[in-house]
Amino acid sequence: MISRINTTHYSLDATIYPSYTYALFRVDNGWWIKQYGFGRRGKMKLINESLEYTGFTEEEIMDLSGLWYDPIFFLNDLDSKLRETIKEIINTYRYVRISISPYDRNLIFILTFLSRRTDFHINVVKWASKLFSNINDIDEVLKINISSIGNSYQLKQLREAVGNYLKVIEDKISDPWSLRMKLLEIRNVGPKIADAFILFHTRNSWIAPSDIHYQNFTRRLNIFRYSSIPEKKTCLKYTCIECIKSNTCLTGLSYYKLGKIAGWLQTVSYIHDKKYCSRSKCIECKIKHLCEH
Repeated sequence: MISRINTTHYSLDATIYPSYTYALFRVDNGWWIKQYGFGRRGKMKLINESLEYTGFTEEEIMDLSGLWYDPIFFLNDLDSKLRETIKEIINTYRYVRISISPYDRNLIFILTFLSRRTDFHINVVKWASKLFSNINDIDEVLKINISSIGNSYQLKQLREAVGNYLKVIEDKISDPWSLRMKLLEIRNVGPKIADAFILFHTRNSWIAPSDIHYQNFTRRLNIFRYSSIPEKKTCLKYTCIECIKSNTCLTGLSYYKLGKIAGWLQTVSYIHDKKYCSRSKCIECKIKHLCEH
């Protein structure tokens, strides 16, 4: 049976594209069909302003579609100086939400781990398709021949990372700060991986992975001045709440100054950098008047 949710200021395609959930779907005739992990064969499609779906509960579809989140609700939480800039970005990109999957936590970890220093939509999606077609659960990564998937260093390091990740999730840590620190104990897992994992499988939108897209975006728009990004050795000791570098670190500043808009802005930065900045399409940019580049 087809169910429906009315939407406004929303794009399903633009919401799924920058999310790690993208690799869990295939698209057929406008339908986003769940191909891997939880809810296989469940699907959703935006027709005009109505999101049609089947195979999921309403709560599940709110998470997967990103409709659980709307940045406009948190705008008034911001400092007045920052609010006007963020308001213009929201006016331009409100149709982008945050697609998450609490139900695919293990697969989201694999996707975030594989995404280091490579193109997500070209390489990671390809690797994930091969890998997820050959496993039913994450522990099977420890048994299969990874070289049959590919020979990248990300894949070669995956088995060890998954083994350590399985030990972390045994503790069933619910506090995101504690989870972040435990993830950082895993070899080859840095702050960007840990933060992306938390952002895209929980409703903790206050966390912003400081990837190159977000660094470029915040610098060009002068959202705030920062001099560093998170360092693993520091993040292993302190949360952003306790860290003395929070007033100079991009992720720390995002937490304090943007609050629950931080993760959304980071998500938007990926789309914006891919669509405009990296292609030097400044003349087409709708927020170029905010840019200091």
